[in-house]
Amino acid sequence: MVTQLANRITGAATVATAFRCLSPQFLSADSSTDEVVSESATSLTVMYSSDLSDEFETQLLSFRALFKDDIRQLSTVAQLADFLIIKNYSLLPTFPNLYTAVLLFLTLPVTVATAERSFTKLKLIKTYLRNTMQ
Repeated sequence: MVTQLANRITGAATVATAFRCLSPQFLSADSSTDEVVSESATSLTVMYSSDLSDEFETQLLSFRALFKDDIRQLSTVAQLADFLIIKNYSLLPTFPNLYTAVLLFLTLPVTVATAERSFTKLKLIKTYLRNTMQ
């Protein structure tokens, strides 16, 4: 059980690190310079090269510069998606790679199905053992 939980935590941490550049706290932080944001965006572009083009870095920096005050009021990537997709729908053609990255993040399955199966099997084994005890 401990191993399965460690795998879940590792998987979630990997996703959080990869998509760090989409976090409103990261984008609006004073310590996040354009170079740091650019490096994070480049690593995400390399990881998802079939989905994101090389323009993602430029689009993210432009979005950050244009909406820095609005981004400071957001706290989650879901709120960023709401801001980009619903409130500013007309901007989607301007930032298509940012839109794709946000959708990738929001639709990624973070949980591991093998862990779910392990817990289910454990429950079945325990039930069987309880039923066979005299």
